Amino acid sequence: MVCFVDELGDELAKVSEAGGGGVWVTAITGLLKKCYNAWATINTAEKVGEEIERIDWPAVSIIGAATPEMFFNSLQPRDLESGFANRLLILPFEGYGRPREQSPRSELKHPPKEPVAGLRALPKQSNIAEQTSTLPPMAEA
Repeated sequence: MVCFVDELGDELAKVSEAGGGGVWVTAITGLLKKCYNAWATINTAEKVGEEIERIDWPAVSIIGAATPEMFFNSLQPRDLESGFANRLLILPFEGYGRPREQSPRSELKHPPKEPVAGLRALPKQSNIAEQTSTLPPMAEA
């Protein structure tokens, strides 16, 4: 599912504001995190005359437009701590400048020996690709 949202910063600010319009509004962030999980199952709300609909693996994508100031001001520290903001892919925007390219310092061309030795000392894991999946097969479109 793809959702297109204009002024995404304004919409995120509604959720982030103190009080946020009640418990149901602040629950939106939790629901979005659940929907981003490609392997989750969501049940729609029960309505008069309509049965609950089960949605397997919703994998929601939100494509939003916002001014950088409004977008970044709408995010709270808890959005980073909870992992909500980690699910965002921010595209370049007007005023965004890529830093000039630099050659790495000579001491940074190779990783430090101590962490590399520690990683090599870790027990070897079996190849995950060779393990059988416990997930149900994907439905064909």
